[in-house]
Amino acid sequence: MKKKLLSVSCLLLAAVILLLAVSCHRKIIIDETNLLQVYLGDSEDAKPRKADEVQGTELSAAGKQAMAQFAFSLLNRTILSTEKGKNQLLSPLSAMYCLALIANGAGEETRAQMSAVLGMAPEELNPTLLAYALGLPSGENAKLELANSVWFRDCDSLKINESFLQTVADWYAAQIYASAFDAKTVKNINAWCEKYTDGMIKKIIDEAEPSSMLYLINALAFEAKWATEYEKDQIESGDFTTATGEKQAATFLHSTEHLYLEGDTFEGVAKYYKGGNYAFVGLLPKAGTDAATLAATLTGEEWMRAWNSQSGEVVKTKIPEFKTETFIKLTDILRAMGMPNAFDPAVANFLPMGTYNGGSLYLSDVFQKTYLELDRNGTKAAAVTWGIMEATSAAPPENPKEIYLDRPFVYLIVDTATGIPSFIGLTQSI
Repeated sequence: MKKKLLSVSCLLLAAVILLLAVSCHRKIIIDETNLLQVYLGDSEDAKPRKADEVQGTELSAAGKQAMAQFAFSLLNRTILSTEKGKNQLLSPLSAMYCLALIANGAGEETRAQMSAVLGMAPEELNPTLLAYALGLPSGENAKLELANSVWFRDCDSLKINESFLQTVADWYAAQIYASAFDAKTVKNINAWCEKYTDGMIKKIIDEAEPSSMLYLINALAFEAKWATEYEKDQIESGDFTTATGEKQAATFLHSTEHLYLEGDTFEGVAKYYKGGNYAFVGLLPKAGTDAATLAATLTGEEWMRAWNSQSGEVVKTKIPEFKTETFIKLTDILRAMGMPNAFDPAVANFLPMGTYNGGSLYLSDVFQKTYLELDRNGTKAAAVTWGIMEATSAAPPENPKEIYLDRPFVYLIVDTATGIPSFIGLTQSI
């Protein structure tokens, strides 16, 4: 009798342990009816489950180089397709996180091509990007925040692999929604983007196409105040000379900085935000080139070399106040960078992500929407990148440096610990 009672007790104990294990497991799929609850933080796990594995891990030199190279390769290709004389703004960081979500669902040659473009296979990319995200400083006066989500059509024909969903939840804290892909879905996707860009980007889509099966989205928000506030006598009106030689009235912020950068084709100045964890960098092309050519040819290697060899020289500078926003289709740019298979329904392999009626999915398009505003108080910037999956079937020197951004220039926002740019822009007019 005692043995029987002991056996029953053991079974009950095992059942309790199993129940606790299940209840503690992260719920990765959130029905859209609970969207408001997620916004309030009741169901949202802000810390990826894999965080403990990489917490405190320093980003490797190879990881930094790969991230920088992707950033400038994306810029180079984008500038080549940008209309002459037009401004451009990109968030290579947002693009990389979005593509990382997608790459985790790719197989065979599709995966190999995406890994080559990103500079790392998902096995290395996931811990690298998580370590980078965990290392980003964020405070009251300067913050850079990332959010990720996966939305998939809730229908019998679409089968999403739970292992894929678990991977992007574990490494990227991706919020995952099963959705009808109706008007409500459109409203909720746009609301999600507005929330995670601090209201700077309010809408990315007008409708969900009948052929769309998944939306994989990264949102990024940056906001920081200048380390040193501008006094009234440092704010002056002046002329900005555009790429076509036209004079435009502008408001310039004058200051003396102490971080000078130089490359073969440019010289630049960095201005810190409060806390010193982030900086605005303005690059002027040297004689014999122009800002558009600089943006189209600058490499990650050259940028990292300039950033790592920065000097503490005194630099007199002036920066124009400006605001810019862009919407860009990255599909052809990414195809040209070396990942054509992902966009080809005949050869794309996303079987690790899921299937539609037993067949593979393919990446139909990648888009990015960006916003940046720089003024006397600081800088606000945001980006959303989304991919759409479809079914196939010191004492002042006598001669201080002068970096006056009163003509076309390239600019970056970087975290000062790594020098990796979260935003890169080309300003040819104000």
